[in-house]
Amino acid sequence: EQYEQVLYLDFDVICNKHENFFKTFDLKNNLCIKVVNNIAQNDKQEEKIKLYQQLTNSDDVLYMNTGIIGGCKDIFNQINYFDNIDYLIKQIKDQRWLNEPILCYKVIMNNVQYENIGSDKWHWTDRKRFEDKVFYHCCVKNYIRNYFDKFTDFGD
Repeated sequence: EQYEQVLYLDFDVICNKHENFFKTFDLKNNLCIKVVNNIAQNDKQEEKIKLYQQLTNSDDVLYMNTGIIGGCKDIFNQINYFDNIDYLIKQIKDQRWLNEPILCYKVIMNNVQYENIGSDKWHWTDRKRFEDKVFYHCCVKNYIRNYFDKFTDFGD
């Protein structure tokens, strides 16, 4: 089968509601992704922002979290992620987390339209070992520490 639109979720992402991502966001015209374009919220984001700044030779603050990404074929083709990838990797060699700074760079350099899904409702990030409950206010939660052994209550 062929699909017009795609929603990618990291392994550590859990959907918590029955709301439809495809009806909520414009995946036909935008890359739908969590965007931070102000102050980094933690050391890991700060490091990724610095890598992005190194690639762009700028002071711009931009970070895109690749844990949840929606879009269509045309949008992903426009990103052109693998074009010149060897050069980009050499520019930020010996660094972890290469995918997100490179994606930010490609989105900006290729003038890709994007929509920020970074509200607590659509991309809640949990950096701690979570308790035996779901945060019921959010539709999608990214458990970036992967402590799934404690997760037992899937809600309604």
